[in-house]
Amino acid sequence: MLERILVPLDGSELSEAVLPQVRRLLLRKDAEVLLLQVAEVDYLPTYESSRLRTELPELAQQYVRRVARRLEEEGVRTRPLVATGAAATEILAAAADHKASLIALSSHGRTGLSRWSMGSVAEKLFRASPIPVLAMR
Repeated sequence: MLERILVPLDGSELSEAVLPQVRRLLLRKDAEVLLLQVAEVDYLPTYESSRLRTELPELAQQYVRRVARRLEEEGVRTRPLVATGAAATEILAAAADHKASLIALSSHGRTGLSRWSMGSVAEKLFRASPIPVLAMR
């Protein structure tokens, strides 16, 4: 049973495209959607890192709270979460920490060399997740 669905968001409309599909999966009234944004502060240029290390998590928190409010107005139980670090690693950690039943995300759908050069969070999740991963293109 899908009690807790973890939805990683990157702040884009594309990442939010999975939310209508997630709503369809909420069979239980007490099911919860965990909204996670990972602030990848480790990849910041050194000259901007001190200021942005503080600002990015705060902006991420504001963003996931906004999305959570929108879903809560539709009757969905939500929990906004923010983590800092590498996206795939933090998503897997949040899934384990919060006992998620499913990870649901929108994929950018990159193929070929661009997928390998940029890395693919979805691909890493498919390979490493001990729970099901639903990816929507």
